[in-house]
Parts: sequence; C-alpha cells; structure tokens
Amino acid sequence: MPSCGLPGLNSWSGGWCFFGLALGGADSGLTWPHYLAGQGMVSSVQLFAQYVNEHFDQATDAVTTNRTWFSGGSGVLPSGRLHELIALRAAAVAGTAALGFGIWSATFDGRLAVVGLVGLVGSWLYSAPPARLIATGAGEAVASLIVTGLVPLAGALSRGAVDWTLLGALTFPLVLANLAMLLAVDAPDEVADEATGKRTLWVRLGSTRAVSVHGGLLLAVLAALLALAPWRPAWSTGLALATTPLFAAQHYLVRYGRTGRRAYVLTLSAIGSLAALALGMGAGTLL
Repeated sequence: MPSCGLPGLNSWSGGWCFFGLALGGADSGLTWPHYLAGQGMVSSVQLFAQYVNEHFDQATDAVTTNRTWFSGGSGVLPSGRLHELIALRAAAVAGTAALGFGIWSATFDGRLAVVGLVGLVGSWLYSAPPARLIATGAGEAVASLIVTGLVPLAGALSRGAVDWTLLGALTFPLVLANLAMLLAVDAPDEVADEATGKRTLWVRLGSTRAVSVHGGLLLAVLAALLALAPWRPAWSTGLALATTPLFAAQHYLVRYGRTGRRAYVLTLSAIGSLAALALGMGAGTLL
C-alpha cells in the first residue's frame, strides 16, 4: 500500500495473489457467488487504499525526484494532469463498491464482512487524517497485516471452512516479507519524505538502521518458513525456499541500489519477491 506509480496493477495483483493463496488451503468447496463477493470486496478495498493514498500524499509526490514504477506516487495530481478531486472520487467509488460487496458477503458469513470493514477503515487511516499511519512509522506494519493477513483470511472465509493452523503457517512469513517489501519501497523516497515531514519507518530508522532491520526481517522470513514447515505441505515450503535468491537480491539493492535506475530494479524486486513467495506457497498447497 505504498504510494504507487501503478496503482491499478499494484492493487489488483495484490488482491488476486493473496486472496487466491487462501483458496488453495481451505477445506470445503467454493461457489462462484462466494468467490465473487469475497474477491470483489478485497479488490475494491485495495483500490480504495490506493486512491486515498494518491490524494493525501500529494505534497510528498510533488517533490519526489526519485520516482519509480512502484514508489513515489504517480505524480498525476501535483502535476495538474488530473484534478486532485479525481482520486477522492475514485476512492469513493471503490469504497462504495467495497461496502456493497461486504453486504453481499455478510449473507454468506458475517465474519467476512467484518474483515472487509476492518480493511476499509485501516486503509483510510493508513494515508488519511486523523491517524495518517504512514507518516508515523506504524503504517508499514498495519498495511502488512491488512494485505498479507486479512486478505488471505478473507479468501479462507469465502471458501467456507478455515484451517487456522495452515492459514497461520502460510500468512505469518508473508506478513514479515510484506513488511520488508514496504521498507524497501520506502527507501527511494527518503529525501522527499524527510522534506515533507512524512516520517515513514525508513525515515524514522535512518538509512543505516533501516538496512539492518530489512536484513533482519528477511532472516525472520526464512526462520518462519522453516519453523512452520511441519504445518504446511512439503511442496509449499520447498517452493517458498526457492525464492531465497530473490530476497537476497532485494537486500543487496536495499543496501546499494536506492537511487537512480537501480531504484527501479529495487522496487520491482521487492514486490516480485513477495509475489513469488506467495505464489510458491499457494501452489505448494495444491501439489
């Protein structure tokens, strides 16, 4: 949920990837109405988050000079290419759709609607007043819990039966990996964030400590994958561990590639490694 130059792609791909992860690990059958209600709610919430972020991050986006495909905002609002109200109107449409899908989901399982509502409120507080969590250093953790915690939970609830042990074994490493990804995506925006008082986790830690924390998070991902392996199918763990080189490359770029063209590779590798981990674990539950 960082400010993103490709909002539609980032939101929709995240929604499909993590929602689909849980569908492979639940026990009972899935009907099309259940799937459409849950997927529609998840994707609408993530689009809502993206457009709210675009609106409330305009000050930082206006001074960003190290923008990449996946960081620094799209720049279309501060540049005047689109009126600033466009993002809010898009957010209102997405939020209304999320509420509609949530009401539909409640006819199947009230817990699913609660998950959607928590995600919607959390997405607003991530970027907007009164909390604006992204500027406090807490936004990255909240976003990680929503995207890689609540979204797979919504997928499992949509399917009907939740294997809580398997769900936890799948999502806990992903939450850590998502937090590392967001820290990496924060890195290219350090100068612009500091200039506008946006105290992201990277800014609060400072670059030296942030690099160390990022490395620690990736080691924690590896430890979680190994520690929770008994509660996941063997293929799931094997395919997840196969993504280790991608995370190693991500950390190298966090350390040495935060500016210029390397920043594009950094943000792409950060998001790509997280997606590969999710897809690997999800595919492993089906083998």
